[in-house]
Amino acid sequence: TRAARTQRAGTRLMATSTAMEAAQVEGATKETKPAAVAARPPSLGSGSCVSDIFGGITVGQVAGAGLGCKLLMHYDLGDAASALAASGRTAAAVADADGEIVGLLTENDVMRAYFEGALPGNRLDEWFDSGLARGSDLYAHKLTVQPSMPLSEVAEKMVNNLLSGTCACHHLLVQDDDGKVCGVLSSLDVATAFCQHGATDSHPAWSQGVESPGSSDIALMLTVEDVMKSRDDVFTCPPTSTMKDVIKVLLMTQQNSALIVDPHGIYGIVTPRDAVRAFSEGVASSISVTEWVQEWQSAAGPRLIESTARVADAAAVMT
Repeated sequence: TRAARTQRAGTRLMATSTAMEAAQVEGATKETKPAAVAARPPSLGSGSCVSDIFGGITVGQVAGAGLGCKLLMHYDLGDAASALAASGRTAAAVADADGEIVGLLTENDVMRAYFEGALPGNRLDEWFDSGLARGSDLYAHKLTVQPSMPLSEVAEKMVNNLLSGTCACHHLLVQDDDGKVCGVLSSLDVATAFCQHGATDSHPAWSQGVESPGSSDIALMLTVEDVMKSRDDVFTCPPTSTMKDVIKVLLMTQQNSALIVDPHGIYGIVTPRDAVRAFSEGVASSISVTEWVQEWQSAAGPRLIESTARVADAAAVMT
């Protein structure tokens, strides 16, 4: 029964979480470990600086119309992962048999399922019943925003969610005045909106006839080097690692990338998107990460950008 599945999954979650917290991240190194919760940054919503950066852009202007990728609860996890990968999005809304949105499936959900040994044939509703899904409670206040909300407030909401430690999700559901979910907004959407501020030909808001608020010197002048993590602040894994080893590092450190390195050089980078693709294609998590990078990941093309490139150009590559 669903209740029995939930109880078993909850027990498994507690055991797994305890084991992960107690275990060392074998093979993962970094000279300076980043604090999960650092000193609170200045408020993003107060003052005129951030408002000027976003130019008054709202959620509705960035999220656009429609849900994009939409999944159904009766889908298999493998099919859901394939649809998510094909959409190019980092999250998808999940609907029940009546078409009502009841949850959110993210790349990190699929990565966690892959790590836990879930099978592509497992149903999506079983994943939500397990208690492991990040966005299973759709109507939680922390996970929803309105189309009229300024992006400056959304950015602050995401930071607050991260600092709270209870809702570190990079996605928010957009809910209209009637309580209907009409879109999904990601942190990448917010970053892209900042980078494209003033780009009248490319920003979704401007294509809808909204007047451009003008160029932002900050957005135009920032380079990759200005905002990137330094090499010493990125977790690494040796080429001898398996995919499961690398995913364990990503889950335990709550980071979205790990470099594959040894004393001879850097061989590649693994992100949650790699986990989604590997899971959807039925690749065993025991596969050597070197084999994944060399034989599977190479088809996706190079994942490099110059440190002197504009942040806006980097965002365009990511999307």
